Amino acid sequence: FVYQALVLFINNNAAELRYICKMKKKNYFILFFVCCLLLTGCSKDEISGDTTTCIKPENLYSPTAEYDRAGIVLVNSPQEEYTNGYLESVQNEHKQYVSLLKNDGIQVYDIAQILPDIPIDSLRLLAKSIVNFDFGNINTSYDKDTLENKILNHYQTNELVKFIKLVPTIKLDDPKGTDVSINYDNTALTCLIFTRDQSISTPDGEIIGCMNHDYRKPETKVVDFCYNHIGFKPIYHLKNENSRLEGGDYLPFGTLAFIANGIRTNMSAIDELMSADVLGHDTIAVVKDNRNYSHEMHLDTYFNIIDKKLVVMSKDRYYAEKTDNKYLTIDLYTRAPGTKSYMKAETYSLIDFLDKRGVKIIPISTDKYGANFLCIGNRHILAVEGQSDDYVKTMNENGVTIEWVPFDKILISDGAAHCLTQVLKRERTY
Repeated sequence: FVYQALVLFINNNAAELRYICKMKKKNYFILFFVCCLLLTGCSKDEISGDTTTCIKPENLYSPTAEYDRAGIVLVNSPQEEYTNGYLESVQNEHKQYVSLLKNDGIQVYDIAQILPDIPIDSLRLLAKSIVNFDFGNINTSYDKDTLENKILNHYQTNELVKFIKLVPTIKLDDPKGTDVSINYDNTALTCLIFTRDQSISTPDGEIIGCMNHDYRKPETKVVDFCYNHIGFKPIYHLKNENSRLEGGDYLPFGTLAFIANGIRTNMSAIDELMSADVLGHDTIAVVKDNRNYSHEMHLDTYFNIIDKKLVVMSKDRYYAEKTDNKYLTIDLYTRAPGTKSYMKAETYSLIDFLDKRGVKIIPISTDKYGANFLCIGNRHILAVEGQSDDYVKTMNENGVTIEWVPFDKILISDGAAHCLTQVLKRERTY
């Protein structure tokens, strides 16, 4: 604890120091805390526990690294679109999680609150791009576009938001577009709760991806509209019809970024992003995931970043033999600073690559999504409660502050803190 407090003091990290003093009940470290407050210039709200005023807007940037202090995030509080069961419990777990984010001074944008706030004409455009229309064999004098507009013009904000989330089929029952029937048998946007997946937040801004499964593709449209509404206009949208990109496969690491080429993100998307020069990193480490394991569908389910010099990796990947499909390699793409073209350098073992950079790897169990934590600052993570004693002990030995989150029911949908959150702005700490 003494070591951890001293590190935070030296790094002028008042919010982190306040948190561990509070959690550890080490009141005799109040002197360190007060000194740190003076050094950082934080307001009196820091002392009372309100960290929301501590990060000034001018200090926030598009994320360059997972370990920088989180400032602004996007989530989606689950509502009627969540159809995986236990809705009330899932809502309570998510609410607790959002409360933790806010208590740590993080500004939270919530899709559930953004959608009803979008101007109704824009909302109708979004609904029109998502809803399925069935005009059958009815003869009408209207063209398809006009008829779709006539139908949606009958609906107001709450109904349009429902259409967007539940993806119904609207069937035309008369040629004038005034009599319709609505069928909600389609797959709703249950997975919109996982706001990590629809985009990636790079040092240059947000990039809208393309989901691997067709039933999830409308999610990118929702997130795109939400970004534009809250002032985070995406810098790029995938264009190649064969490209697939999901946010859980991207982890920024300073001038380096890890991107997994696995079952959800393909090489077509990675090549497209490098060619378009939109990633904002001079080195791209493409992690080759050959396991094809549905419960480790994204990079952030078996590998994650805690600090510039500390990461975690699932034990079965860490100890895998070279002939095992669990064994992780990377194809390294580099470019000179200030240039645009990437060149493939070499293929490395991921473990050897990190070791040569002086990065320590902690092998962990991923049975309860132990790798799917959200790093909100240097060695400060929000993680799924119920991890093993060995997990807790190892994290403590490495000076990691953990806030535990109950995710018993959310885990049924195969995701935890990192999946639930897209970080839009961070405060650079290095």
